[in-house]
Amino acid sequence: MDLTHRCITADTANAVIVFRMQMYSDRRDIAVPLCHRAAVKKEKERCCQAEGVSRGGGAMRKEQRAKLAAEGVKTGYGARVVLSEVAFELHPGEVMALLGPNGAGKSTLLKSAAGQLALQGGSIYLEGKDLQAYSGRERAACMALLFTERREPEFATAREVVEAGRYPYTGRFGTLREQDHAAVARAMAYVRTEELKERPFAELSDGQRQRVLLARALAQEPRLILLDEPTAFLDLRHKIELLGLLRDLATREGLAVLVSLHEPDLALKCADRVLLVADGKVLPPVSPEEALSEENMRRIYGLSAAYDALSGSAELPRHTECTPPDTLVLAGGGSGIPVYRRLRREGVSFAAGIFSPADLDYPVAIRLAAKVIETAPYEPVSEACLQAAKDCLSKVRRVIWAEPPLGSGNMALLALRELAETKGILEQK
Repeated sequence: MDLTHRCITADTANAVIVFRMQMYSDRRDIAVPLCHRAAVKKEKERCCQAEGVSRGGGAMRKEQRAKLAAEGVKTGYGARVVLSEVAFELHPGEVMALLGPNGAGKSTLLKSAAGQLALQGGSIYLEGKDLQAYSGRERAACMALLFTERREPEFATAREVVEAGRYPYTGRFGTLREQDHAAVARAMAYVRTEELKERPFAELSDGQRQRVLLARALAQEPRLILLDEPTAFLDLRHKIELLGLLRDLATREGLAVLVSLHEPDLALKCADRVLLVADGKVLPPVSPEEALSEENMRRIYGLSAAYDALSGSAELPRHTECTPPDTLVLAGGGSGIPVYRRLRREGVSFAAGIFSPADLDYPVAIRLAAKVIETAPYEPVSEACLQAAKDCLSKVRRVIWAEPPLGSGNMALLALRELAETKGILEQK
């Protein structure tokens, strides 16, 4: 089942019935019966009210409404102001990432958006209504939280942790009904945790715990999820899996997601827009590519020229000693990148070439190499460039052949390889 409800209207109420009752079943074959016509009519009325749809004169008008909005927010602890002049809107089907250094105020902003921290000024709106006007149960029916510092029961099973997500819909005694058990099963199936349901939560790995906690959030059937550094302590596989689930929830199920991240490159992979947090301010939301520009990374994180905006990653700083290159790496097409990083780890000063700024090797080489021998893009290597490479080769102790892909534009590398082999200084990578 493939749902793409970014904005749910009364015209799609039949699909909404499936979305509300079956939204997590596309990952497993879970049979959930469709509601009867009376339920469809009721759901249409609910959609009209929740999404701001009104009818008049045979026409239908839908008010575009953000799931979460901040206007002139000032927040902090006691008399200390952490953030001020915060303004943004988060819409259905959107993933918005918070990026900033430790202590910048990302968690403070999330706590304020969740209603856990009183504002010092401004307002936060949840589905067009002031957040303070919601009761705790009403808020939980709209918004789910996954915060790293929240305490979890030590003696509960994974299933019991997920069942706790149904509290907005149960009575004062917390008795689960048939539909509650079904919602729990769907949530656990969506994040692939069925095999963990009877295991003690305290015995699960960090990655398994995060998936169970996400299942608990989904069991609330929210329209908005707030997450505070959910990838912390996770290995690479579990980070990618978790972000993939969040991306699917936004794209396929129409949920709004606000997530703080430690690693800027992860925002490139999953976020639609990014809020940069630093120096007591939250910059207006921008695209991930703009957020991770070299200028912004210098401003927010104080990163030097070792940062590469294209990949969203940073290299180790280049050696500060002005030592001449000891090694020449003949590379191109990305073949030299592991060599450059190995030489940097070993503390070796090196030169690299011959390639153009359009080459895959260039972003890493320009940040790690003492010298880069460049040629013009999409043109054969010029005689002047070849001579510069020969001059460099004559001064180094060794030449590393990185096995670059060869074509009409870089056949000059073969001449350099033969020269190094003749001098007895050629090494394979």
